[in-house]
Amino acid sequence: MSQYDDWLNRAQTGGADAVVAEIAAAISTHRDEPAWLTRAHYLTAIAHSAAGQGPAARTAAAAALQQSRLSGSTGLTAMSLSCLSALVSRSDGLARGLGLYQQAERLLSRAEPEELVDPDWVAALIDMWVAAADMGLRVRALELGRMCHSLPPGAATPFESFAIAQNRAEDTLWDALLPARRPPYEPDADRLLQAHAQALEAAAAGPTPTPLDVEPRLWGAMLAAWIGDPEQALEPLDETLAAPALVQINTLEPAVRASRLRALWRAGHTERLEQVCRAESSTAEALVESLGASESMAAFLWENARCTTPDLADPSTHAGRLAVFWDQQSHERERVVNSLLELYLAKEELEVRHDALADMSRLDELTGVLNRRGFEPHLAGAASDASGTAWALVLIDIDGFKVANDELGHVVADRLLHFLAEALLRASRADDLVARIGGDEFVVLAGLSNDSLELATSLGERILSSVHRNDRSGRLRVSVGVASRVAPIAPEVWLDRADQAMYEAKRGGGDQVRVADKA
Repeated sequence: MSQYDDWLNRAQTGGADAVVAEIAAAISTHRDEPAWLTRAHYLTAIAHSAAGQGPAARTAAAAALQQSRLSGSTGLTAMSLSCLSALVSRSDGLARGLGLYQQAERLLSRAEPEELVDPDWVAALIDMWVAAADMGLRVRALELGRMCHSLPPGAATPFESFAIAQNRAEDTLWDALLPARRPPYEPDADRLLQAHAQALEAAAAGPTPTPLDVEPRLWGAMLAAWIGDPEQALEPLDETLAAPALVQINTLEPAVRASRLRALWRAGHTERLEQVCRAESSTAEALVESLGASESMAAFLWENARCTTPDLADPSTHAGRLAVFWDQQSHERERVVNSLLELYLAKEELEVRHDALADMSRLDELTGVLNRRGFEPHLAGAASDASGTAWALVLIDIDGFKVANDELGHVVADRLLHFLAEALLRASRADDLVARIGGDEFVVLAGLSNDSLELATSLGERILSSVHRNDRSGRLRVSVGVASRVAPIAPEVWLDRADQAMYEAKRGGGDQVRVADKA
């Protein structure tokens, strides 16, 4: 088992404090590795969450998200977003959690199929599955579960394969217990048997010793509690719910508690049932805080309420009618939650399209470089820069363009404009800006290390040389004017200085560089 898998396993099975300490000690040797730090903070969040430390878990998940964006891995970002979304939905409300979760869904929608077998995306898919189930997105959780099940062999680590099998068993268990909250208040026996079989498969494929949340004896006891001999279920369920074993079952805990209550009721242990129900009122509050309002939690709360208020199971009573109404509302809640997610996704899609249209309005349709509208804000920013940074504005105009356009036609003229744009982009550095601001007028805005005449001239000569090297037409000749500044200047004055230098180059015969005198 890798170090990551070992930490992940122990974080969820009683070793949370040790894992947090070990990760904290290791972080100092990986400070320049954002991908490693993302996984470390993510594991820390998992450990804190398993230990019931919600605020610390959210802080760690937020740190994971920050590092994931530095790592450049969309898979790690989706994993961090889904982890944080589940934690935030428990503390700050479902709407905020969904706002984070939909960002992970958007990243997933943009990922290519071959990307999803990348280790980062495998981890993200598993965490998105868990988060979707945690927030009541049952349909989406089933879809994500199917995606995880269909991963090719070897895509997931052994522990991730175990986690997928474990999650599948728990999902099936929650589905099996759902009918127990409505008349005739019995579980789906077939789904319960299926969940039991899936848990046994997970146990067989899992690490050694077998994690308690897939331990065959525990799952056999839950099966017996609902559809078998309830007397045989009580001892293993009591043992599981006794410390220190309790921390090892994590998200399964509400289902185990619900199973014990159902076993006590079916076995006729009325007095003890009442004692357990009273004792677990504070337990329920703590579980909702740490695990959220999951289907497993709903099963536990229903069994507890049913034991303390027997009329809930009788639809002819006021309490029974209230229970039916509550169940109907839970279905409506699920529909609303899914609709809210769809709304978030649609809103982001509109924003993406709006940004794309805005980008198009700032680009020259023919050459793909900035147009005047897109360039002017950058020109204004550089012109007003008072930091002492030197800037150069280079104006480039094609010599004889009107003649070429009239004699050779628009197709050839447009090709010249393409060639010039390509040449300027090749001559420019990553931070330089290239724009077409008129018919055959282009500009380059570049930062300089100093405001010397030699550096400005060198920049203009580099651009002219690039035009000559990249001219595939044999007809492209340009005049280049350069104007530099180190102090703030009015944008129109700066552009006019570059324009005058360019026309000086044209008057000198063209195909040359002129640099404006300093203002």
